[in-house]
Amino acid sequence: MRTLLIASLFSLFSFMSFSQDVIFMKDGSKIEAKVIEITSSSIKYNRYDQPDGPSRTVYKSKVKEIIYENGTWDNFESVEEEPTAEPVRTPPTRTSRRKEKDFMFSPGFSFEGMLTYGMEDRNTTGIFLGYDQFGYAIYGTSTERVNYIGINLRLGSKWYFGKSEKYRPGIQVSWLRLALLINPDGNSSQNPIGNLFAPVNAGFTNAIKFNENLGMEVNASVGFVILDLVPPPFFSSDQNVLGIMYGVEAKFRYDKLAIGFDYSRVEGNLGDLDRRSMNLISLSVGAKF
Repeated sequence: MRTLLIASLFSLFSFMSFSQDVIFMKDGSKIEAKVIEITSSSIKYNRYDQPDGPSRTVYKSKVKEIIYENGTWDNFESVEEEPTAEPVRTPPTRTSRRKEKDFMFSPGFSFEGMLTYGMEDRNTTGIFLGYDQFGYAIYGTSTERVNYIGINLRLGSKWYFGKSEKYRPGIQVSWLRLALLINPDGNSSQNPIGNLFAPVNAGFTNAIKFNENLGMEVNASVGFVILDLVPPPFFSSDQNVLGIMYGVEAKFRYDKLAIGFDYSRVEGNLGDLDRRSMNLISLSVGAKF
């Protein structure tokens, strides 16, 4: 009788012990559960005390063994934890956007052609005026007005200062200005054709931007000038005149293109009685690169 009771208690204990699945973890903990599914890498289960609760998942590499309610078991000690793959880091895409050149405020080399109207006043000394009452010859000075039309070539550079997007001052250098001047009236006994050579005139430039493409400049410059540097065959070499040229200019710019008006004053042979002065009014068309 005692033996039968012990056997019955043992059977009951065995049935109670294996009435649920038990998941033994490698860290020593255990989970009383109902195993639903075993995949190649994980074990899906419900908690034994929550049979209708949410399904849960544990990696096989974390499990030591499972003892099922029917007494069978699975061992997972040989399952190694899969190495965590390093995330592939994709370098951020950098959109390289080249800033377009600001043709208004960026420094640059300028090239211009100019159509010019000029008026020259030439003082000539030693003009024979006649004899006085005593018979002595009288000499004086005459002033002659000569009109010119001409074409010019001007090369220069500009540099600007500051960071304003509307207005910037700067400096400019006219490396060379060449002009061919023709007297259309033919009323000059000396110079039916003239030429002008102005090297390295310098001054200031002021640029104003209306929008990304449109703006204007107001400029002023001064420098040396030589009149009739290269005389034609009917000129004499002593007609070369050294002087000073100064002037102002206003021009409108569209991107790198420009059109403007220029006034220049030439003072030649300063301090000499044979003085030559000239006013030049020009229409300029060109570009800055």
